[in-house]
Amino acid sequence: MANQKLSTKNWKSNLDETFNYMKTETVAIAHELGIEQEHMTSWKQMPELIKSFTRKNATPVAFIRNLDTATYSLREKLRWTSRMAGCIALQKFKESSQYGTLDRMAKKCLYPAKPSEDITHTPEAQS
Repeated sequence: MANQKLSTKNWKSNLDETFNYMKTETVAIAHELGIEQEHMTSWKQMPELIKSFTRKNATPVAFIRNLDTATYSLREKLRWTSRMAGCIALQKFKESSQYGTLDRMAKKCLYPAKPSEDITHTPEAQS
């Protein structure tokens, strides 16, 4: 039971770290796109926010290029993290007792019995 609680706590702390990283990266992306104000305190600041954004992104093509450049490292980090999480989950599943049963079932489906091993192909069944 203690291992389960430790595992859950570890999982939650990893998730919190990922969210904090994404929040930091999102602020950095906003800065790279020309949004200079970190916190809006009122809607009256919205015109200035839009002006700073359009100064950096004068055309839609410039915006797409800046967005692609600004999000590249975050996309690569999230892609790598999801691949590693998938590999870890697969490794833990292979270590579990359920893997052997599913592996045997998959082999039966992928590699059916040879005709000589199948009881329906015996000489008595054919006559």
